[in-house]
Amino acid sequence: MNHIVKLTDFNFVKVDCYQKAGFCVDGRFGKVNNKDYGAYPQLLGGSLHFVVLSRLFNKSENGWNSSIQKIFSALSSLGFKTGVHTSTYSNSSESGCGFADNLRSVFKVFLQNFSKIKGSIDKLSVFDLDWQNWSVIRSLLNKFSIGSIPSGKDLIQMAVKHKALLQSLEGEHQEQAVIINTVEDTTLEISREALSAFNLDVWLVSKVARLFSWDVKLSVGLSLGLYSAVEIVLVEQKGKPPLPVFVR
Repeated sequence: MNHIVKLTDFNFVKVDCYQKAGFCVDGRFGKVNNKDYGAYPQLLGGSLHFVVLSRLFNKSENGWNSSIQKIFSALSSLGFKTGVHTSTYSNSSESGCGFADNLRSVFKVFLQNFSKIKGSIDKLSVFDLDWQNWSVIRSLLNKFSIGSIPSGKDLIQMAVKHKALLQSLEGEHQEQAVIINTVEDTTLEISREALSAFNLDVWLVSKVARLFSWDVKLSVGLSLGLYSAVEIVLVEQKGKPPLPVFVR
């Protein structure tokens, strides 16, 4: 009989979001400069998460390189370290980051499955997003220039150019769950031996949104919607069953 995955199958540890760069929600083990980096906050595409939110909120921004420079500089001035990742499993045309490589598809899936994704987030009964929040989120998505999104490889190269740490992850995706972590200053422990899961430290999204004076509910709602779309693109569209979702 297959093991039924539970939240208790995963271990969470303390993390200092000022001492450790934010890397991806990806559940694979990886290294930075060929060394074990230890626990780190997990975001969509690492620090690219906040670049995407910035471009959603500020439609008049210039190119992506300019946005990355601006947001990474702002994060650095607030005391945060920035990070992105590649993968030993990627081919030469990809960055190895599923979020970056599939960002156009992620936005399209979010829009095409908006009602389904909204419904699944509402059912979690944790984040208190009302119809007005969702109406604004849909409007922001509709106004977003999906066609302007660079390739994943270009996004990662831009990030590294602007001083993001580069993590290299090992092997293929083997995630068994989607975790939304709301417990501040904690994150999922990742190792080669541990059961793998996607994990989004949504507490850090809220923290950075406040520091940037972004609407916290919209920042969280957009992040959860994009996270749901990532799961659809990386799991369901590859013929695998939907992963269980846990809120911690």
